[in-house]
Amino acid sequence: IGNRQTGSLFDNSLRQIPHVFTTDNGGVTWDEYPIGELVPDTVLTTPIDINFVNPNLGYMISIQGDIFKLAKSNSYDNLSFEPFTLLSPANGFALQLDDEVEDTLVIQWEAVNALRVWDQTNAGFFQDGFAHAGNGENGQGAYIGTEMGSSAQIVLPALNNASTLTFWASTYSNATDLLLQVEESSNGTTWNSIDSFEAVEGGTGDINLTWQQFTVQIPANATYIRFNATNVEAGAVYFDDVQVTNQSGDLIIDEDFEDWTGFMNLRYEFVLNDGTNADFDDPRIVIESDSSGRSPSLTLTPSALLELRNELNVDESDFHGIWTVRAKVGDLVSYPGFSSIHNHAISFTQPREVSIEEEIGVYAFELEQNYPNPFNPTTTIRYQLAEQSQIRVDVYTVTGQLVTTLADGVQPAGQHQLNFDASHLASGVYLYRLQTDLFTETRKMTLIK
Repeated sequence: IGNRQTGSLFDNSLRQIPHVFTTDNGGVTWDEYPIGELVPDTVLTTPIDINFVNPNLGYMISIQGDIFKLAKSNSYDNLSFEPFTLLSPANGFALQLDDEVEDTLVIQWEAVNALRVWDQTNAGFFQDGFAHAGNGENGQGAYIGTEMGSSAQIVLPALNNASTLTFWASTYSNATDLLLQVEESSNGTTWNSIDSFEAVEGGTGDINLTWQQFTVQIPANATYIRFNATNVEAGAVYFDDVQVTNQSGDLIIDEDFEDWTGFMNLRYEFVLNDGTNADFDDPRIVIESDSSGRSPSLTLTPSALLELRNELNVDESDFHGIWTVRAKVGDLVSYPGFSSIHNHAISFTQPREVSIEEEIGVYAFELEQNYPNPFNPTTTIRYQLAEQSQIRVDVYTVTGQLVTTLADGVQPAGQHQLNFDASHLASGVYLYRLQTDLFTETRKMTLIK
């Protein structure tokens, strides 16, 4: 990336990045794609580093500490950017963890919704003799699909001015029983179904063992499209030869998966160093974000924070360090930045003291608010029992339909907690209830996907 007028690699007078050059042959030849103004009315004052992820899956670049994903379709005509920004603690203020580490700490950042590559949950890449070879026939090749017996999502690269989606689909066998929903989103967070297809045991549904082509019209405001396999009783569903055309009838996605080696997924990590050491390529502490690194948040419970203290060998004296979060795609690692704006202080003083109530074992019946709330897709429910009790903890819809029972049995007096995974549920408000012989309490929690 450079200034073609001056011939320099970087010019402090630039208020835009005038050109992007891409290569699909390892740098032997380059093609130019103008992208216009990136940062309006902002003078760029630091060098620009560009790193290539994979020519078949798109690119990620780092500019002034913010990371961006460069969209790439087979024809390179779908370029765009989106920043990765720390959201909470507000403005990335310093974390001061004193001697009363009693509250759960949640760090949140923007999801890299401009992840302009294919993404998945409980799905995989396959190469064998069951790929779609044309006209509904099987043949040797590559394709993608869901894991056996699991709910799953496959997200297409971000779209611009999309109009029509066509794809070929088949099932693992005629014993497959599931619902496939094609969903759209304008922000990558809230999803709406635009079409659905069934695989029914016995092969009588819309999708069966034979490859069939399906066409779905895409709403004008849709930026993201995903396949969402739900109500999975058995089997799996597979996809091949996926195409998306825009309003002009031009192909903006034309994927047969033959150049793939697998999904290249984004993962997030919290990283921490002693003092002011900003070398986060070799951090002292690395903690994967929630949901095995997939979630743009990290939940640190008091016990996790105390474990972190122990790992840092913190004694009675204070510990002072710096932290940030980073995103990883394949071998590429990018950060919010390396300046004081993007790195944040963290301090530990003394270990958490045990409360008098905990020390003498005095408790009351209490159901606490789940944390985090809202949540996606997991949350923790804590409660206290004043005495040994027969208990039951249930989750309901707001209409009173039982979703699941989290606990049912005799438990001793004291603090208890349960983890609730709502990855198979739709967004909305749910109720959770603690019931004993002497106490009943119900609270609300909100799932936002």
